[in-house]
Amino acid sequence: MTIIFTARRNMVKKMPGRVCFVDSVCWIALLNRNESIHQQVDTVYKQLLMKGYHLVTTTAVLNETANSLCAPNFRNAVSSFYHRIQTSGLISIEFVDEMLWEDGWHLYEKHSDKEWSLTDW
Repeated sequence: MTIIFTARRNMVKKMPGRVCFVDSVCWIALLNRNESIHQQVDTVYKQLLMKGYHLVTTTAVLNETANSLCAPNFRNAVSSFYHRIQTSGLISIEFVDEMLWEDGWHLYEKHSDKEWSLTDW
């Protein structure tokens, strides 16, 4: 069982089985077939789903994804993608609020030796 801390410090979401956090690099590569890592990411994404992983992402990650793919030729695909993951039983979207932001900022400062973006926290 994996435990995901949610926006409320006293609220914890327990997820059975395997869980994988998905960042904007993955979503962008999946949605943009011209990305150099598209095929590799698509393969790993499908393998995770076939192995029963539950995927978790955040509204901040989805914001980064939509901003990166804001060109008119991507907008319909990004909108469709968002509506699909909203209704998917295999993907959870964690909403960033003030408490989650503060927790993420604390982790960002604590791990100054890492190159992780603030959004990934």
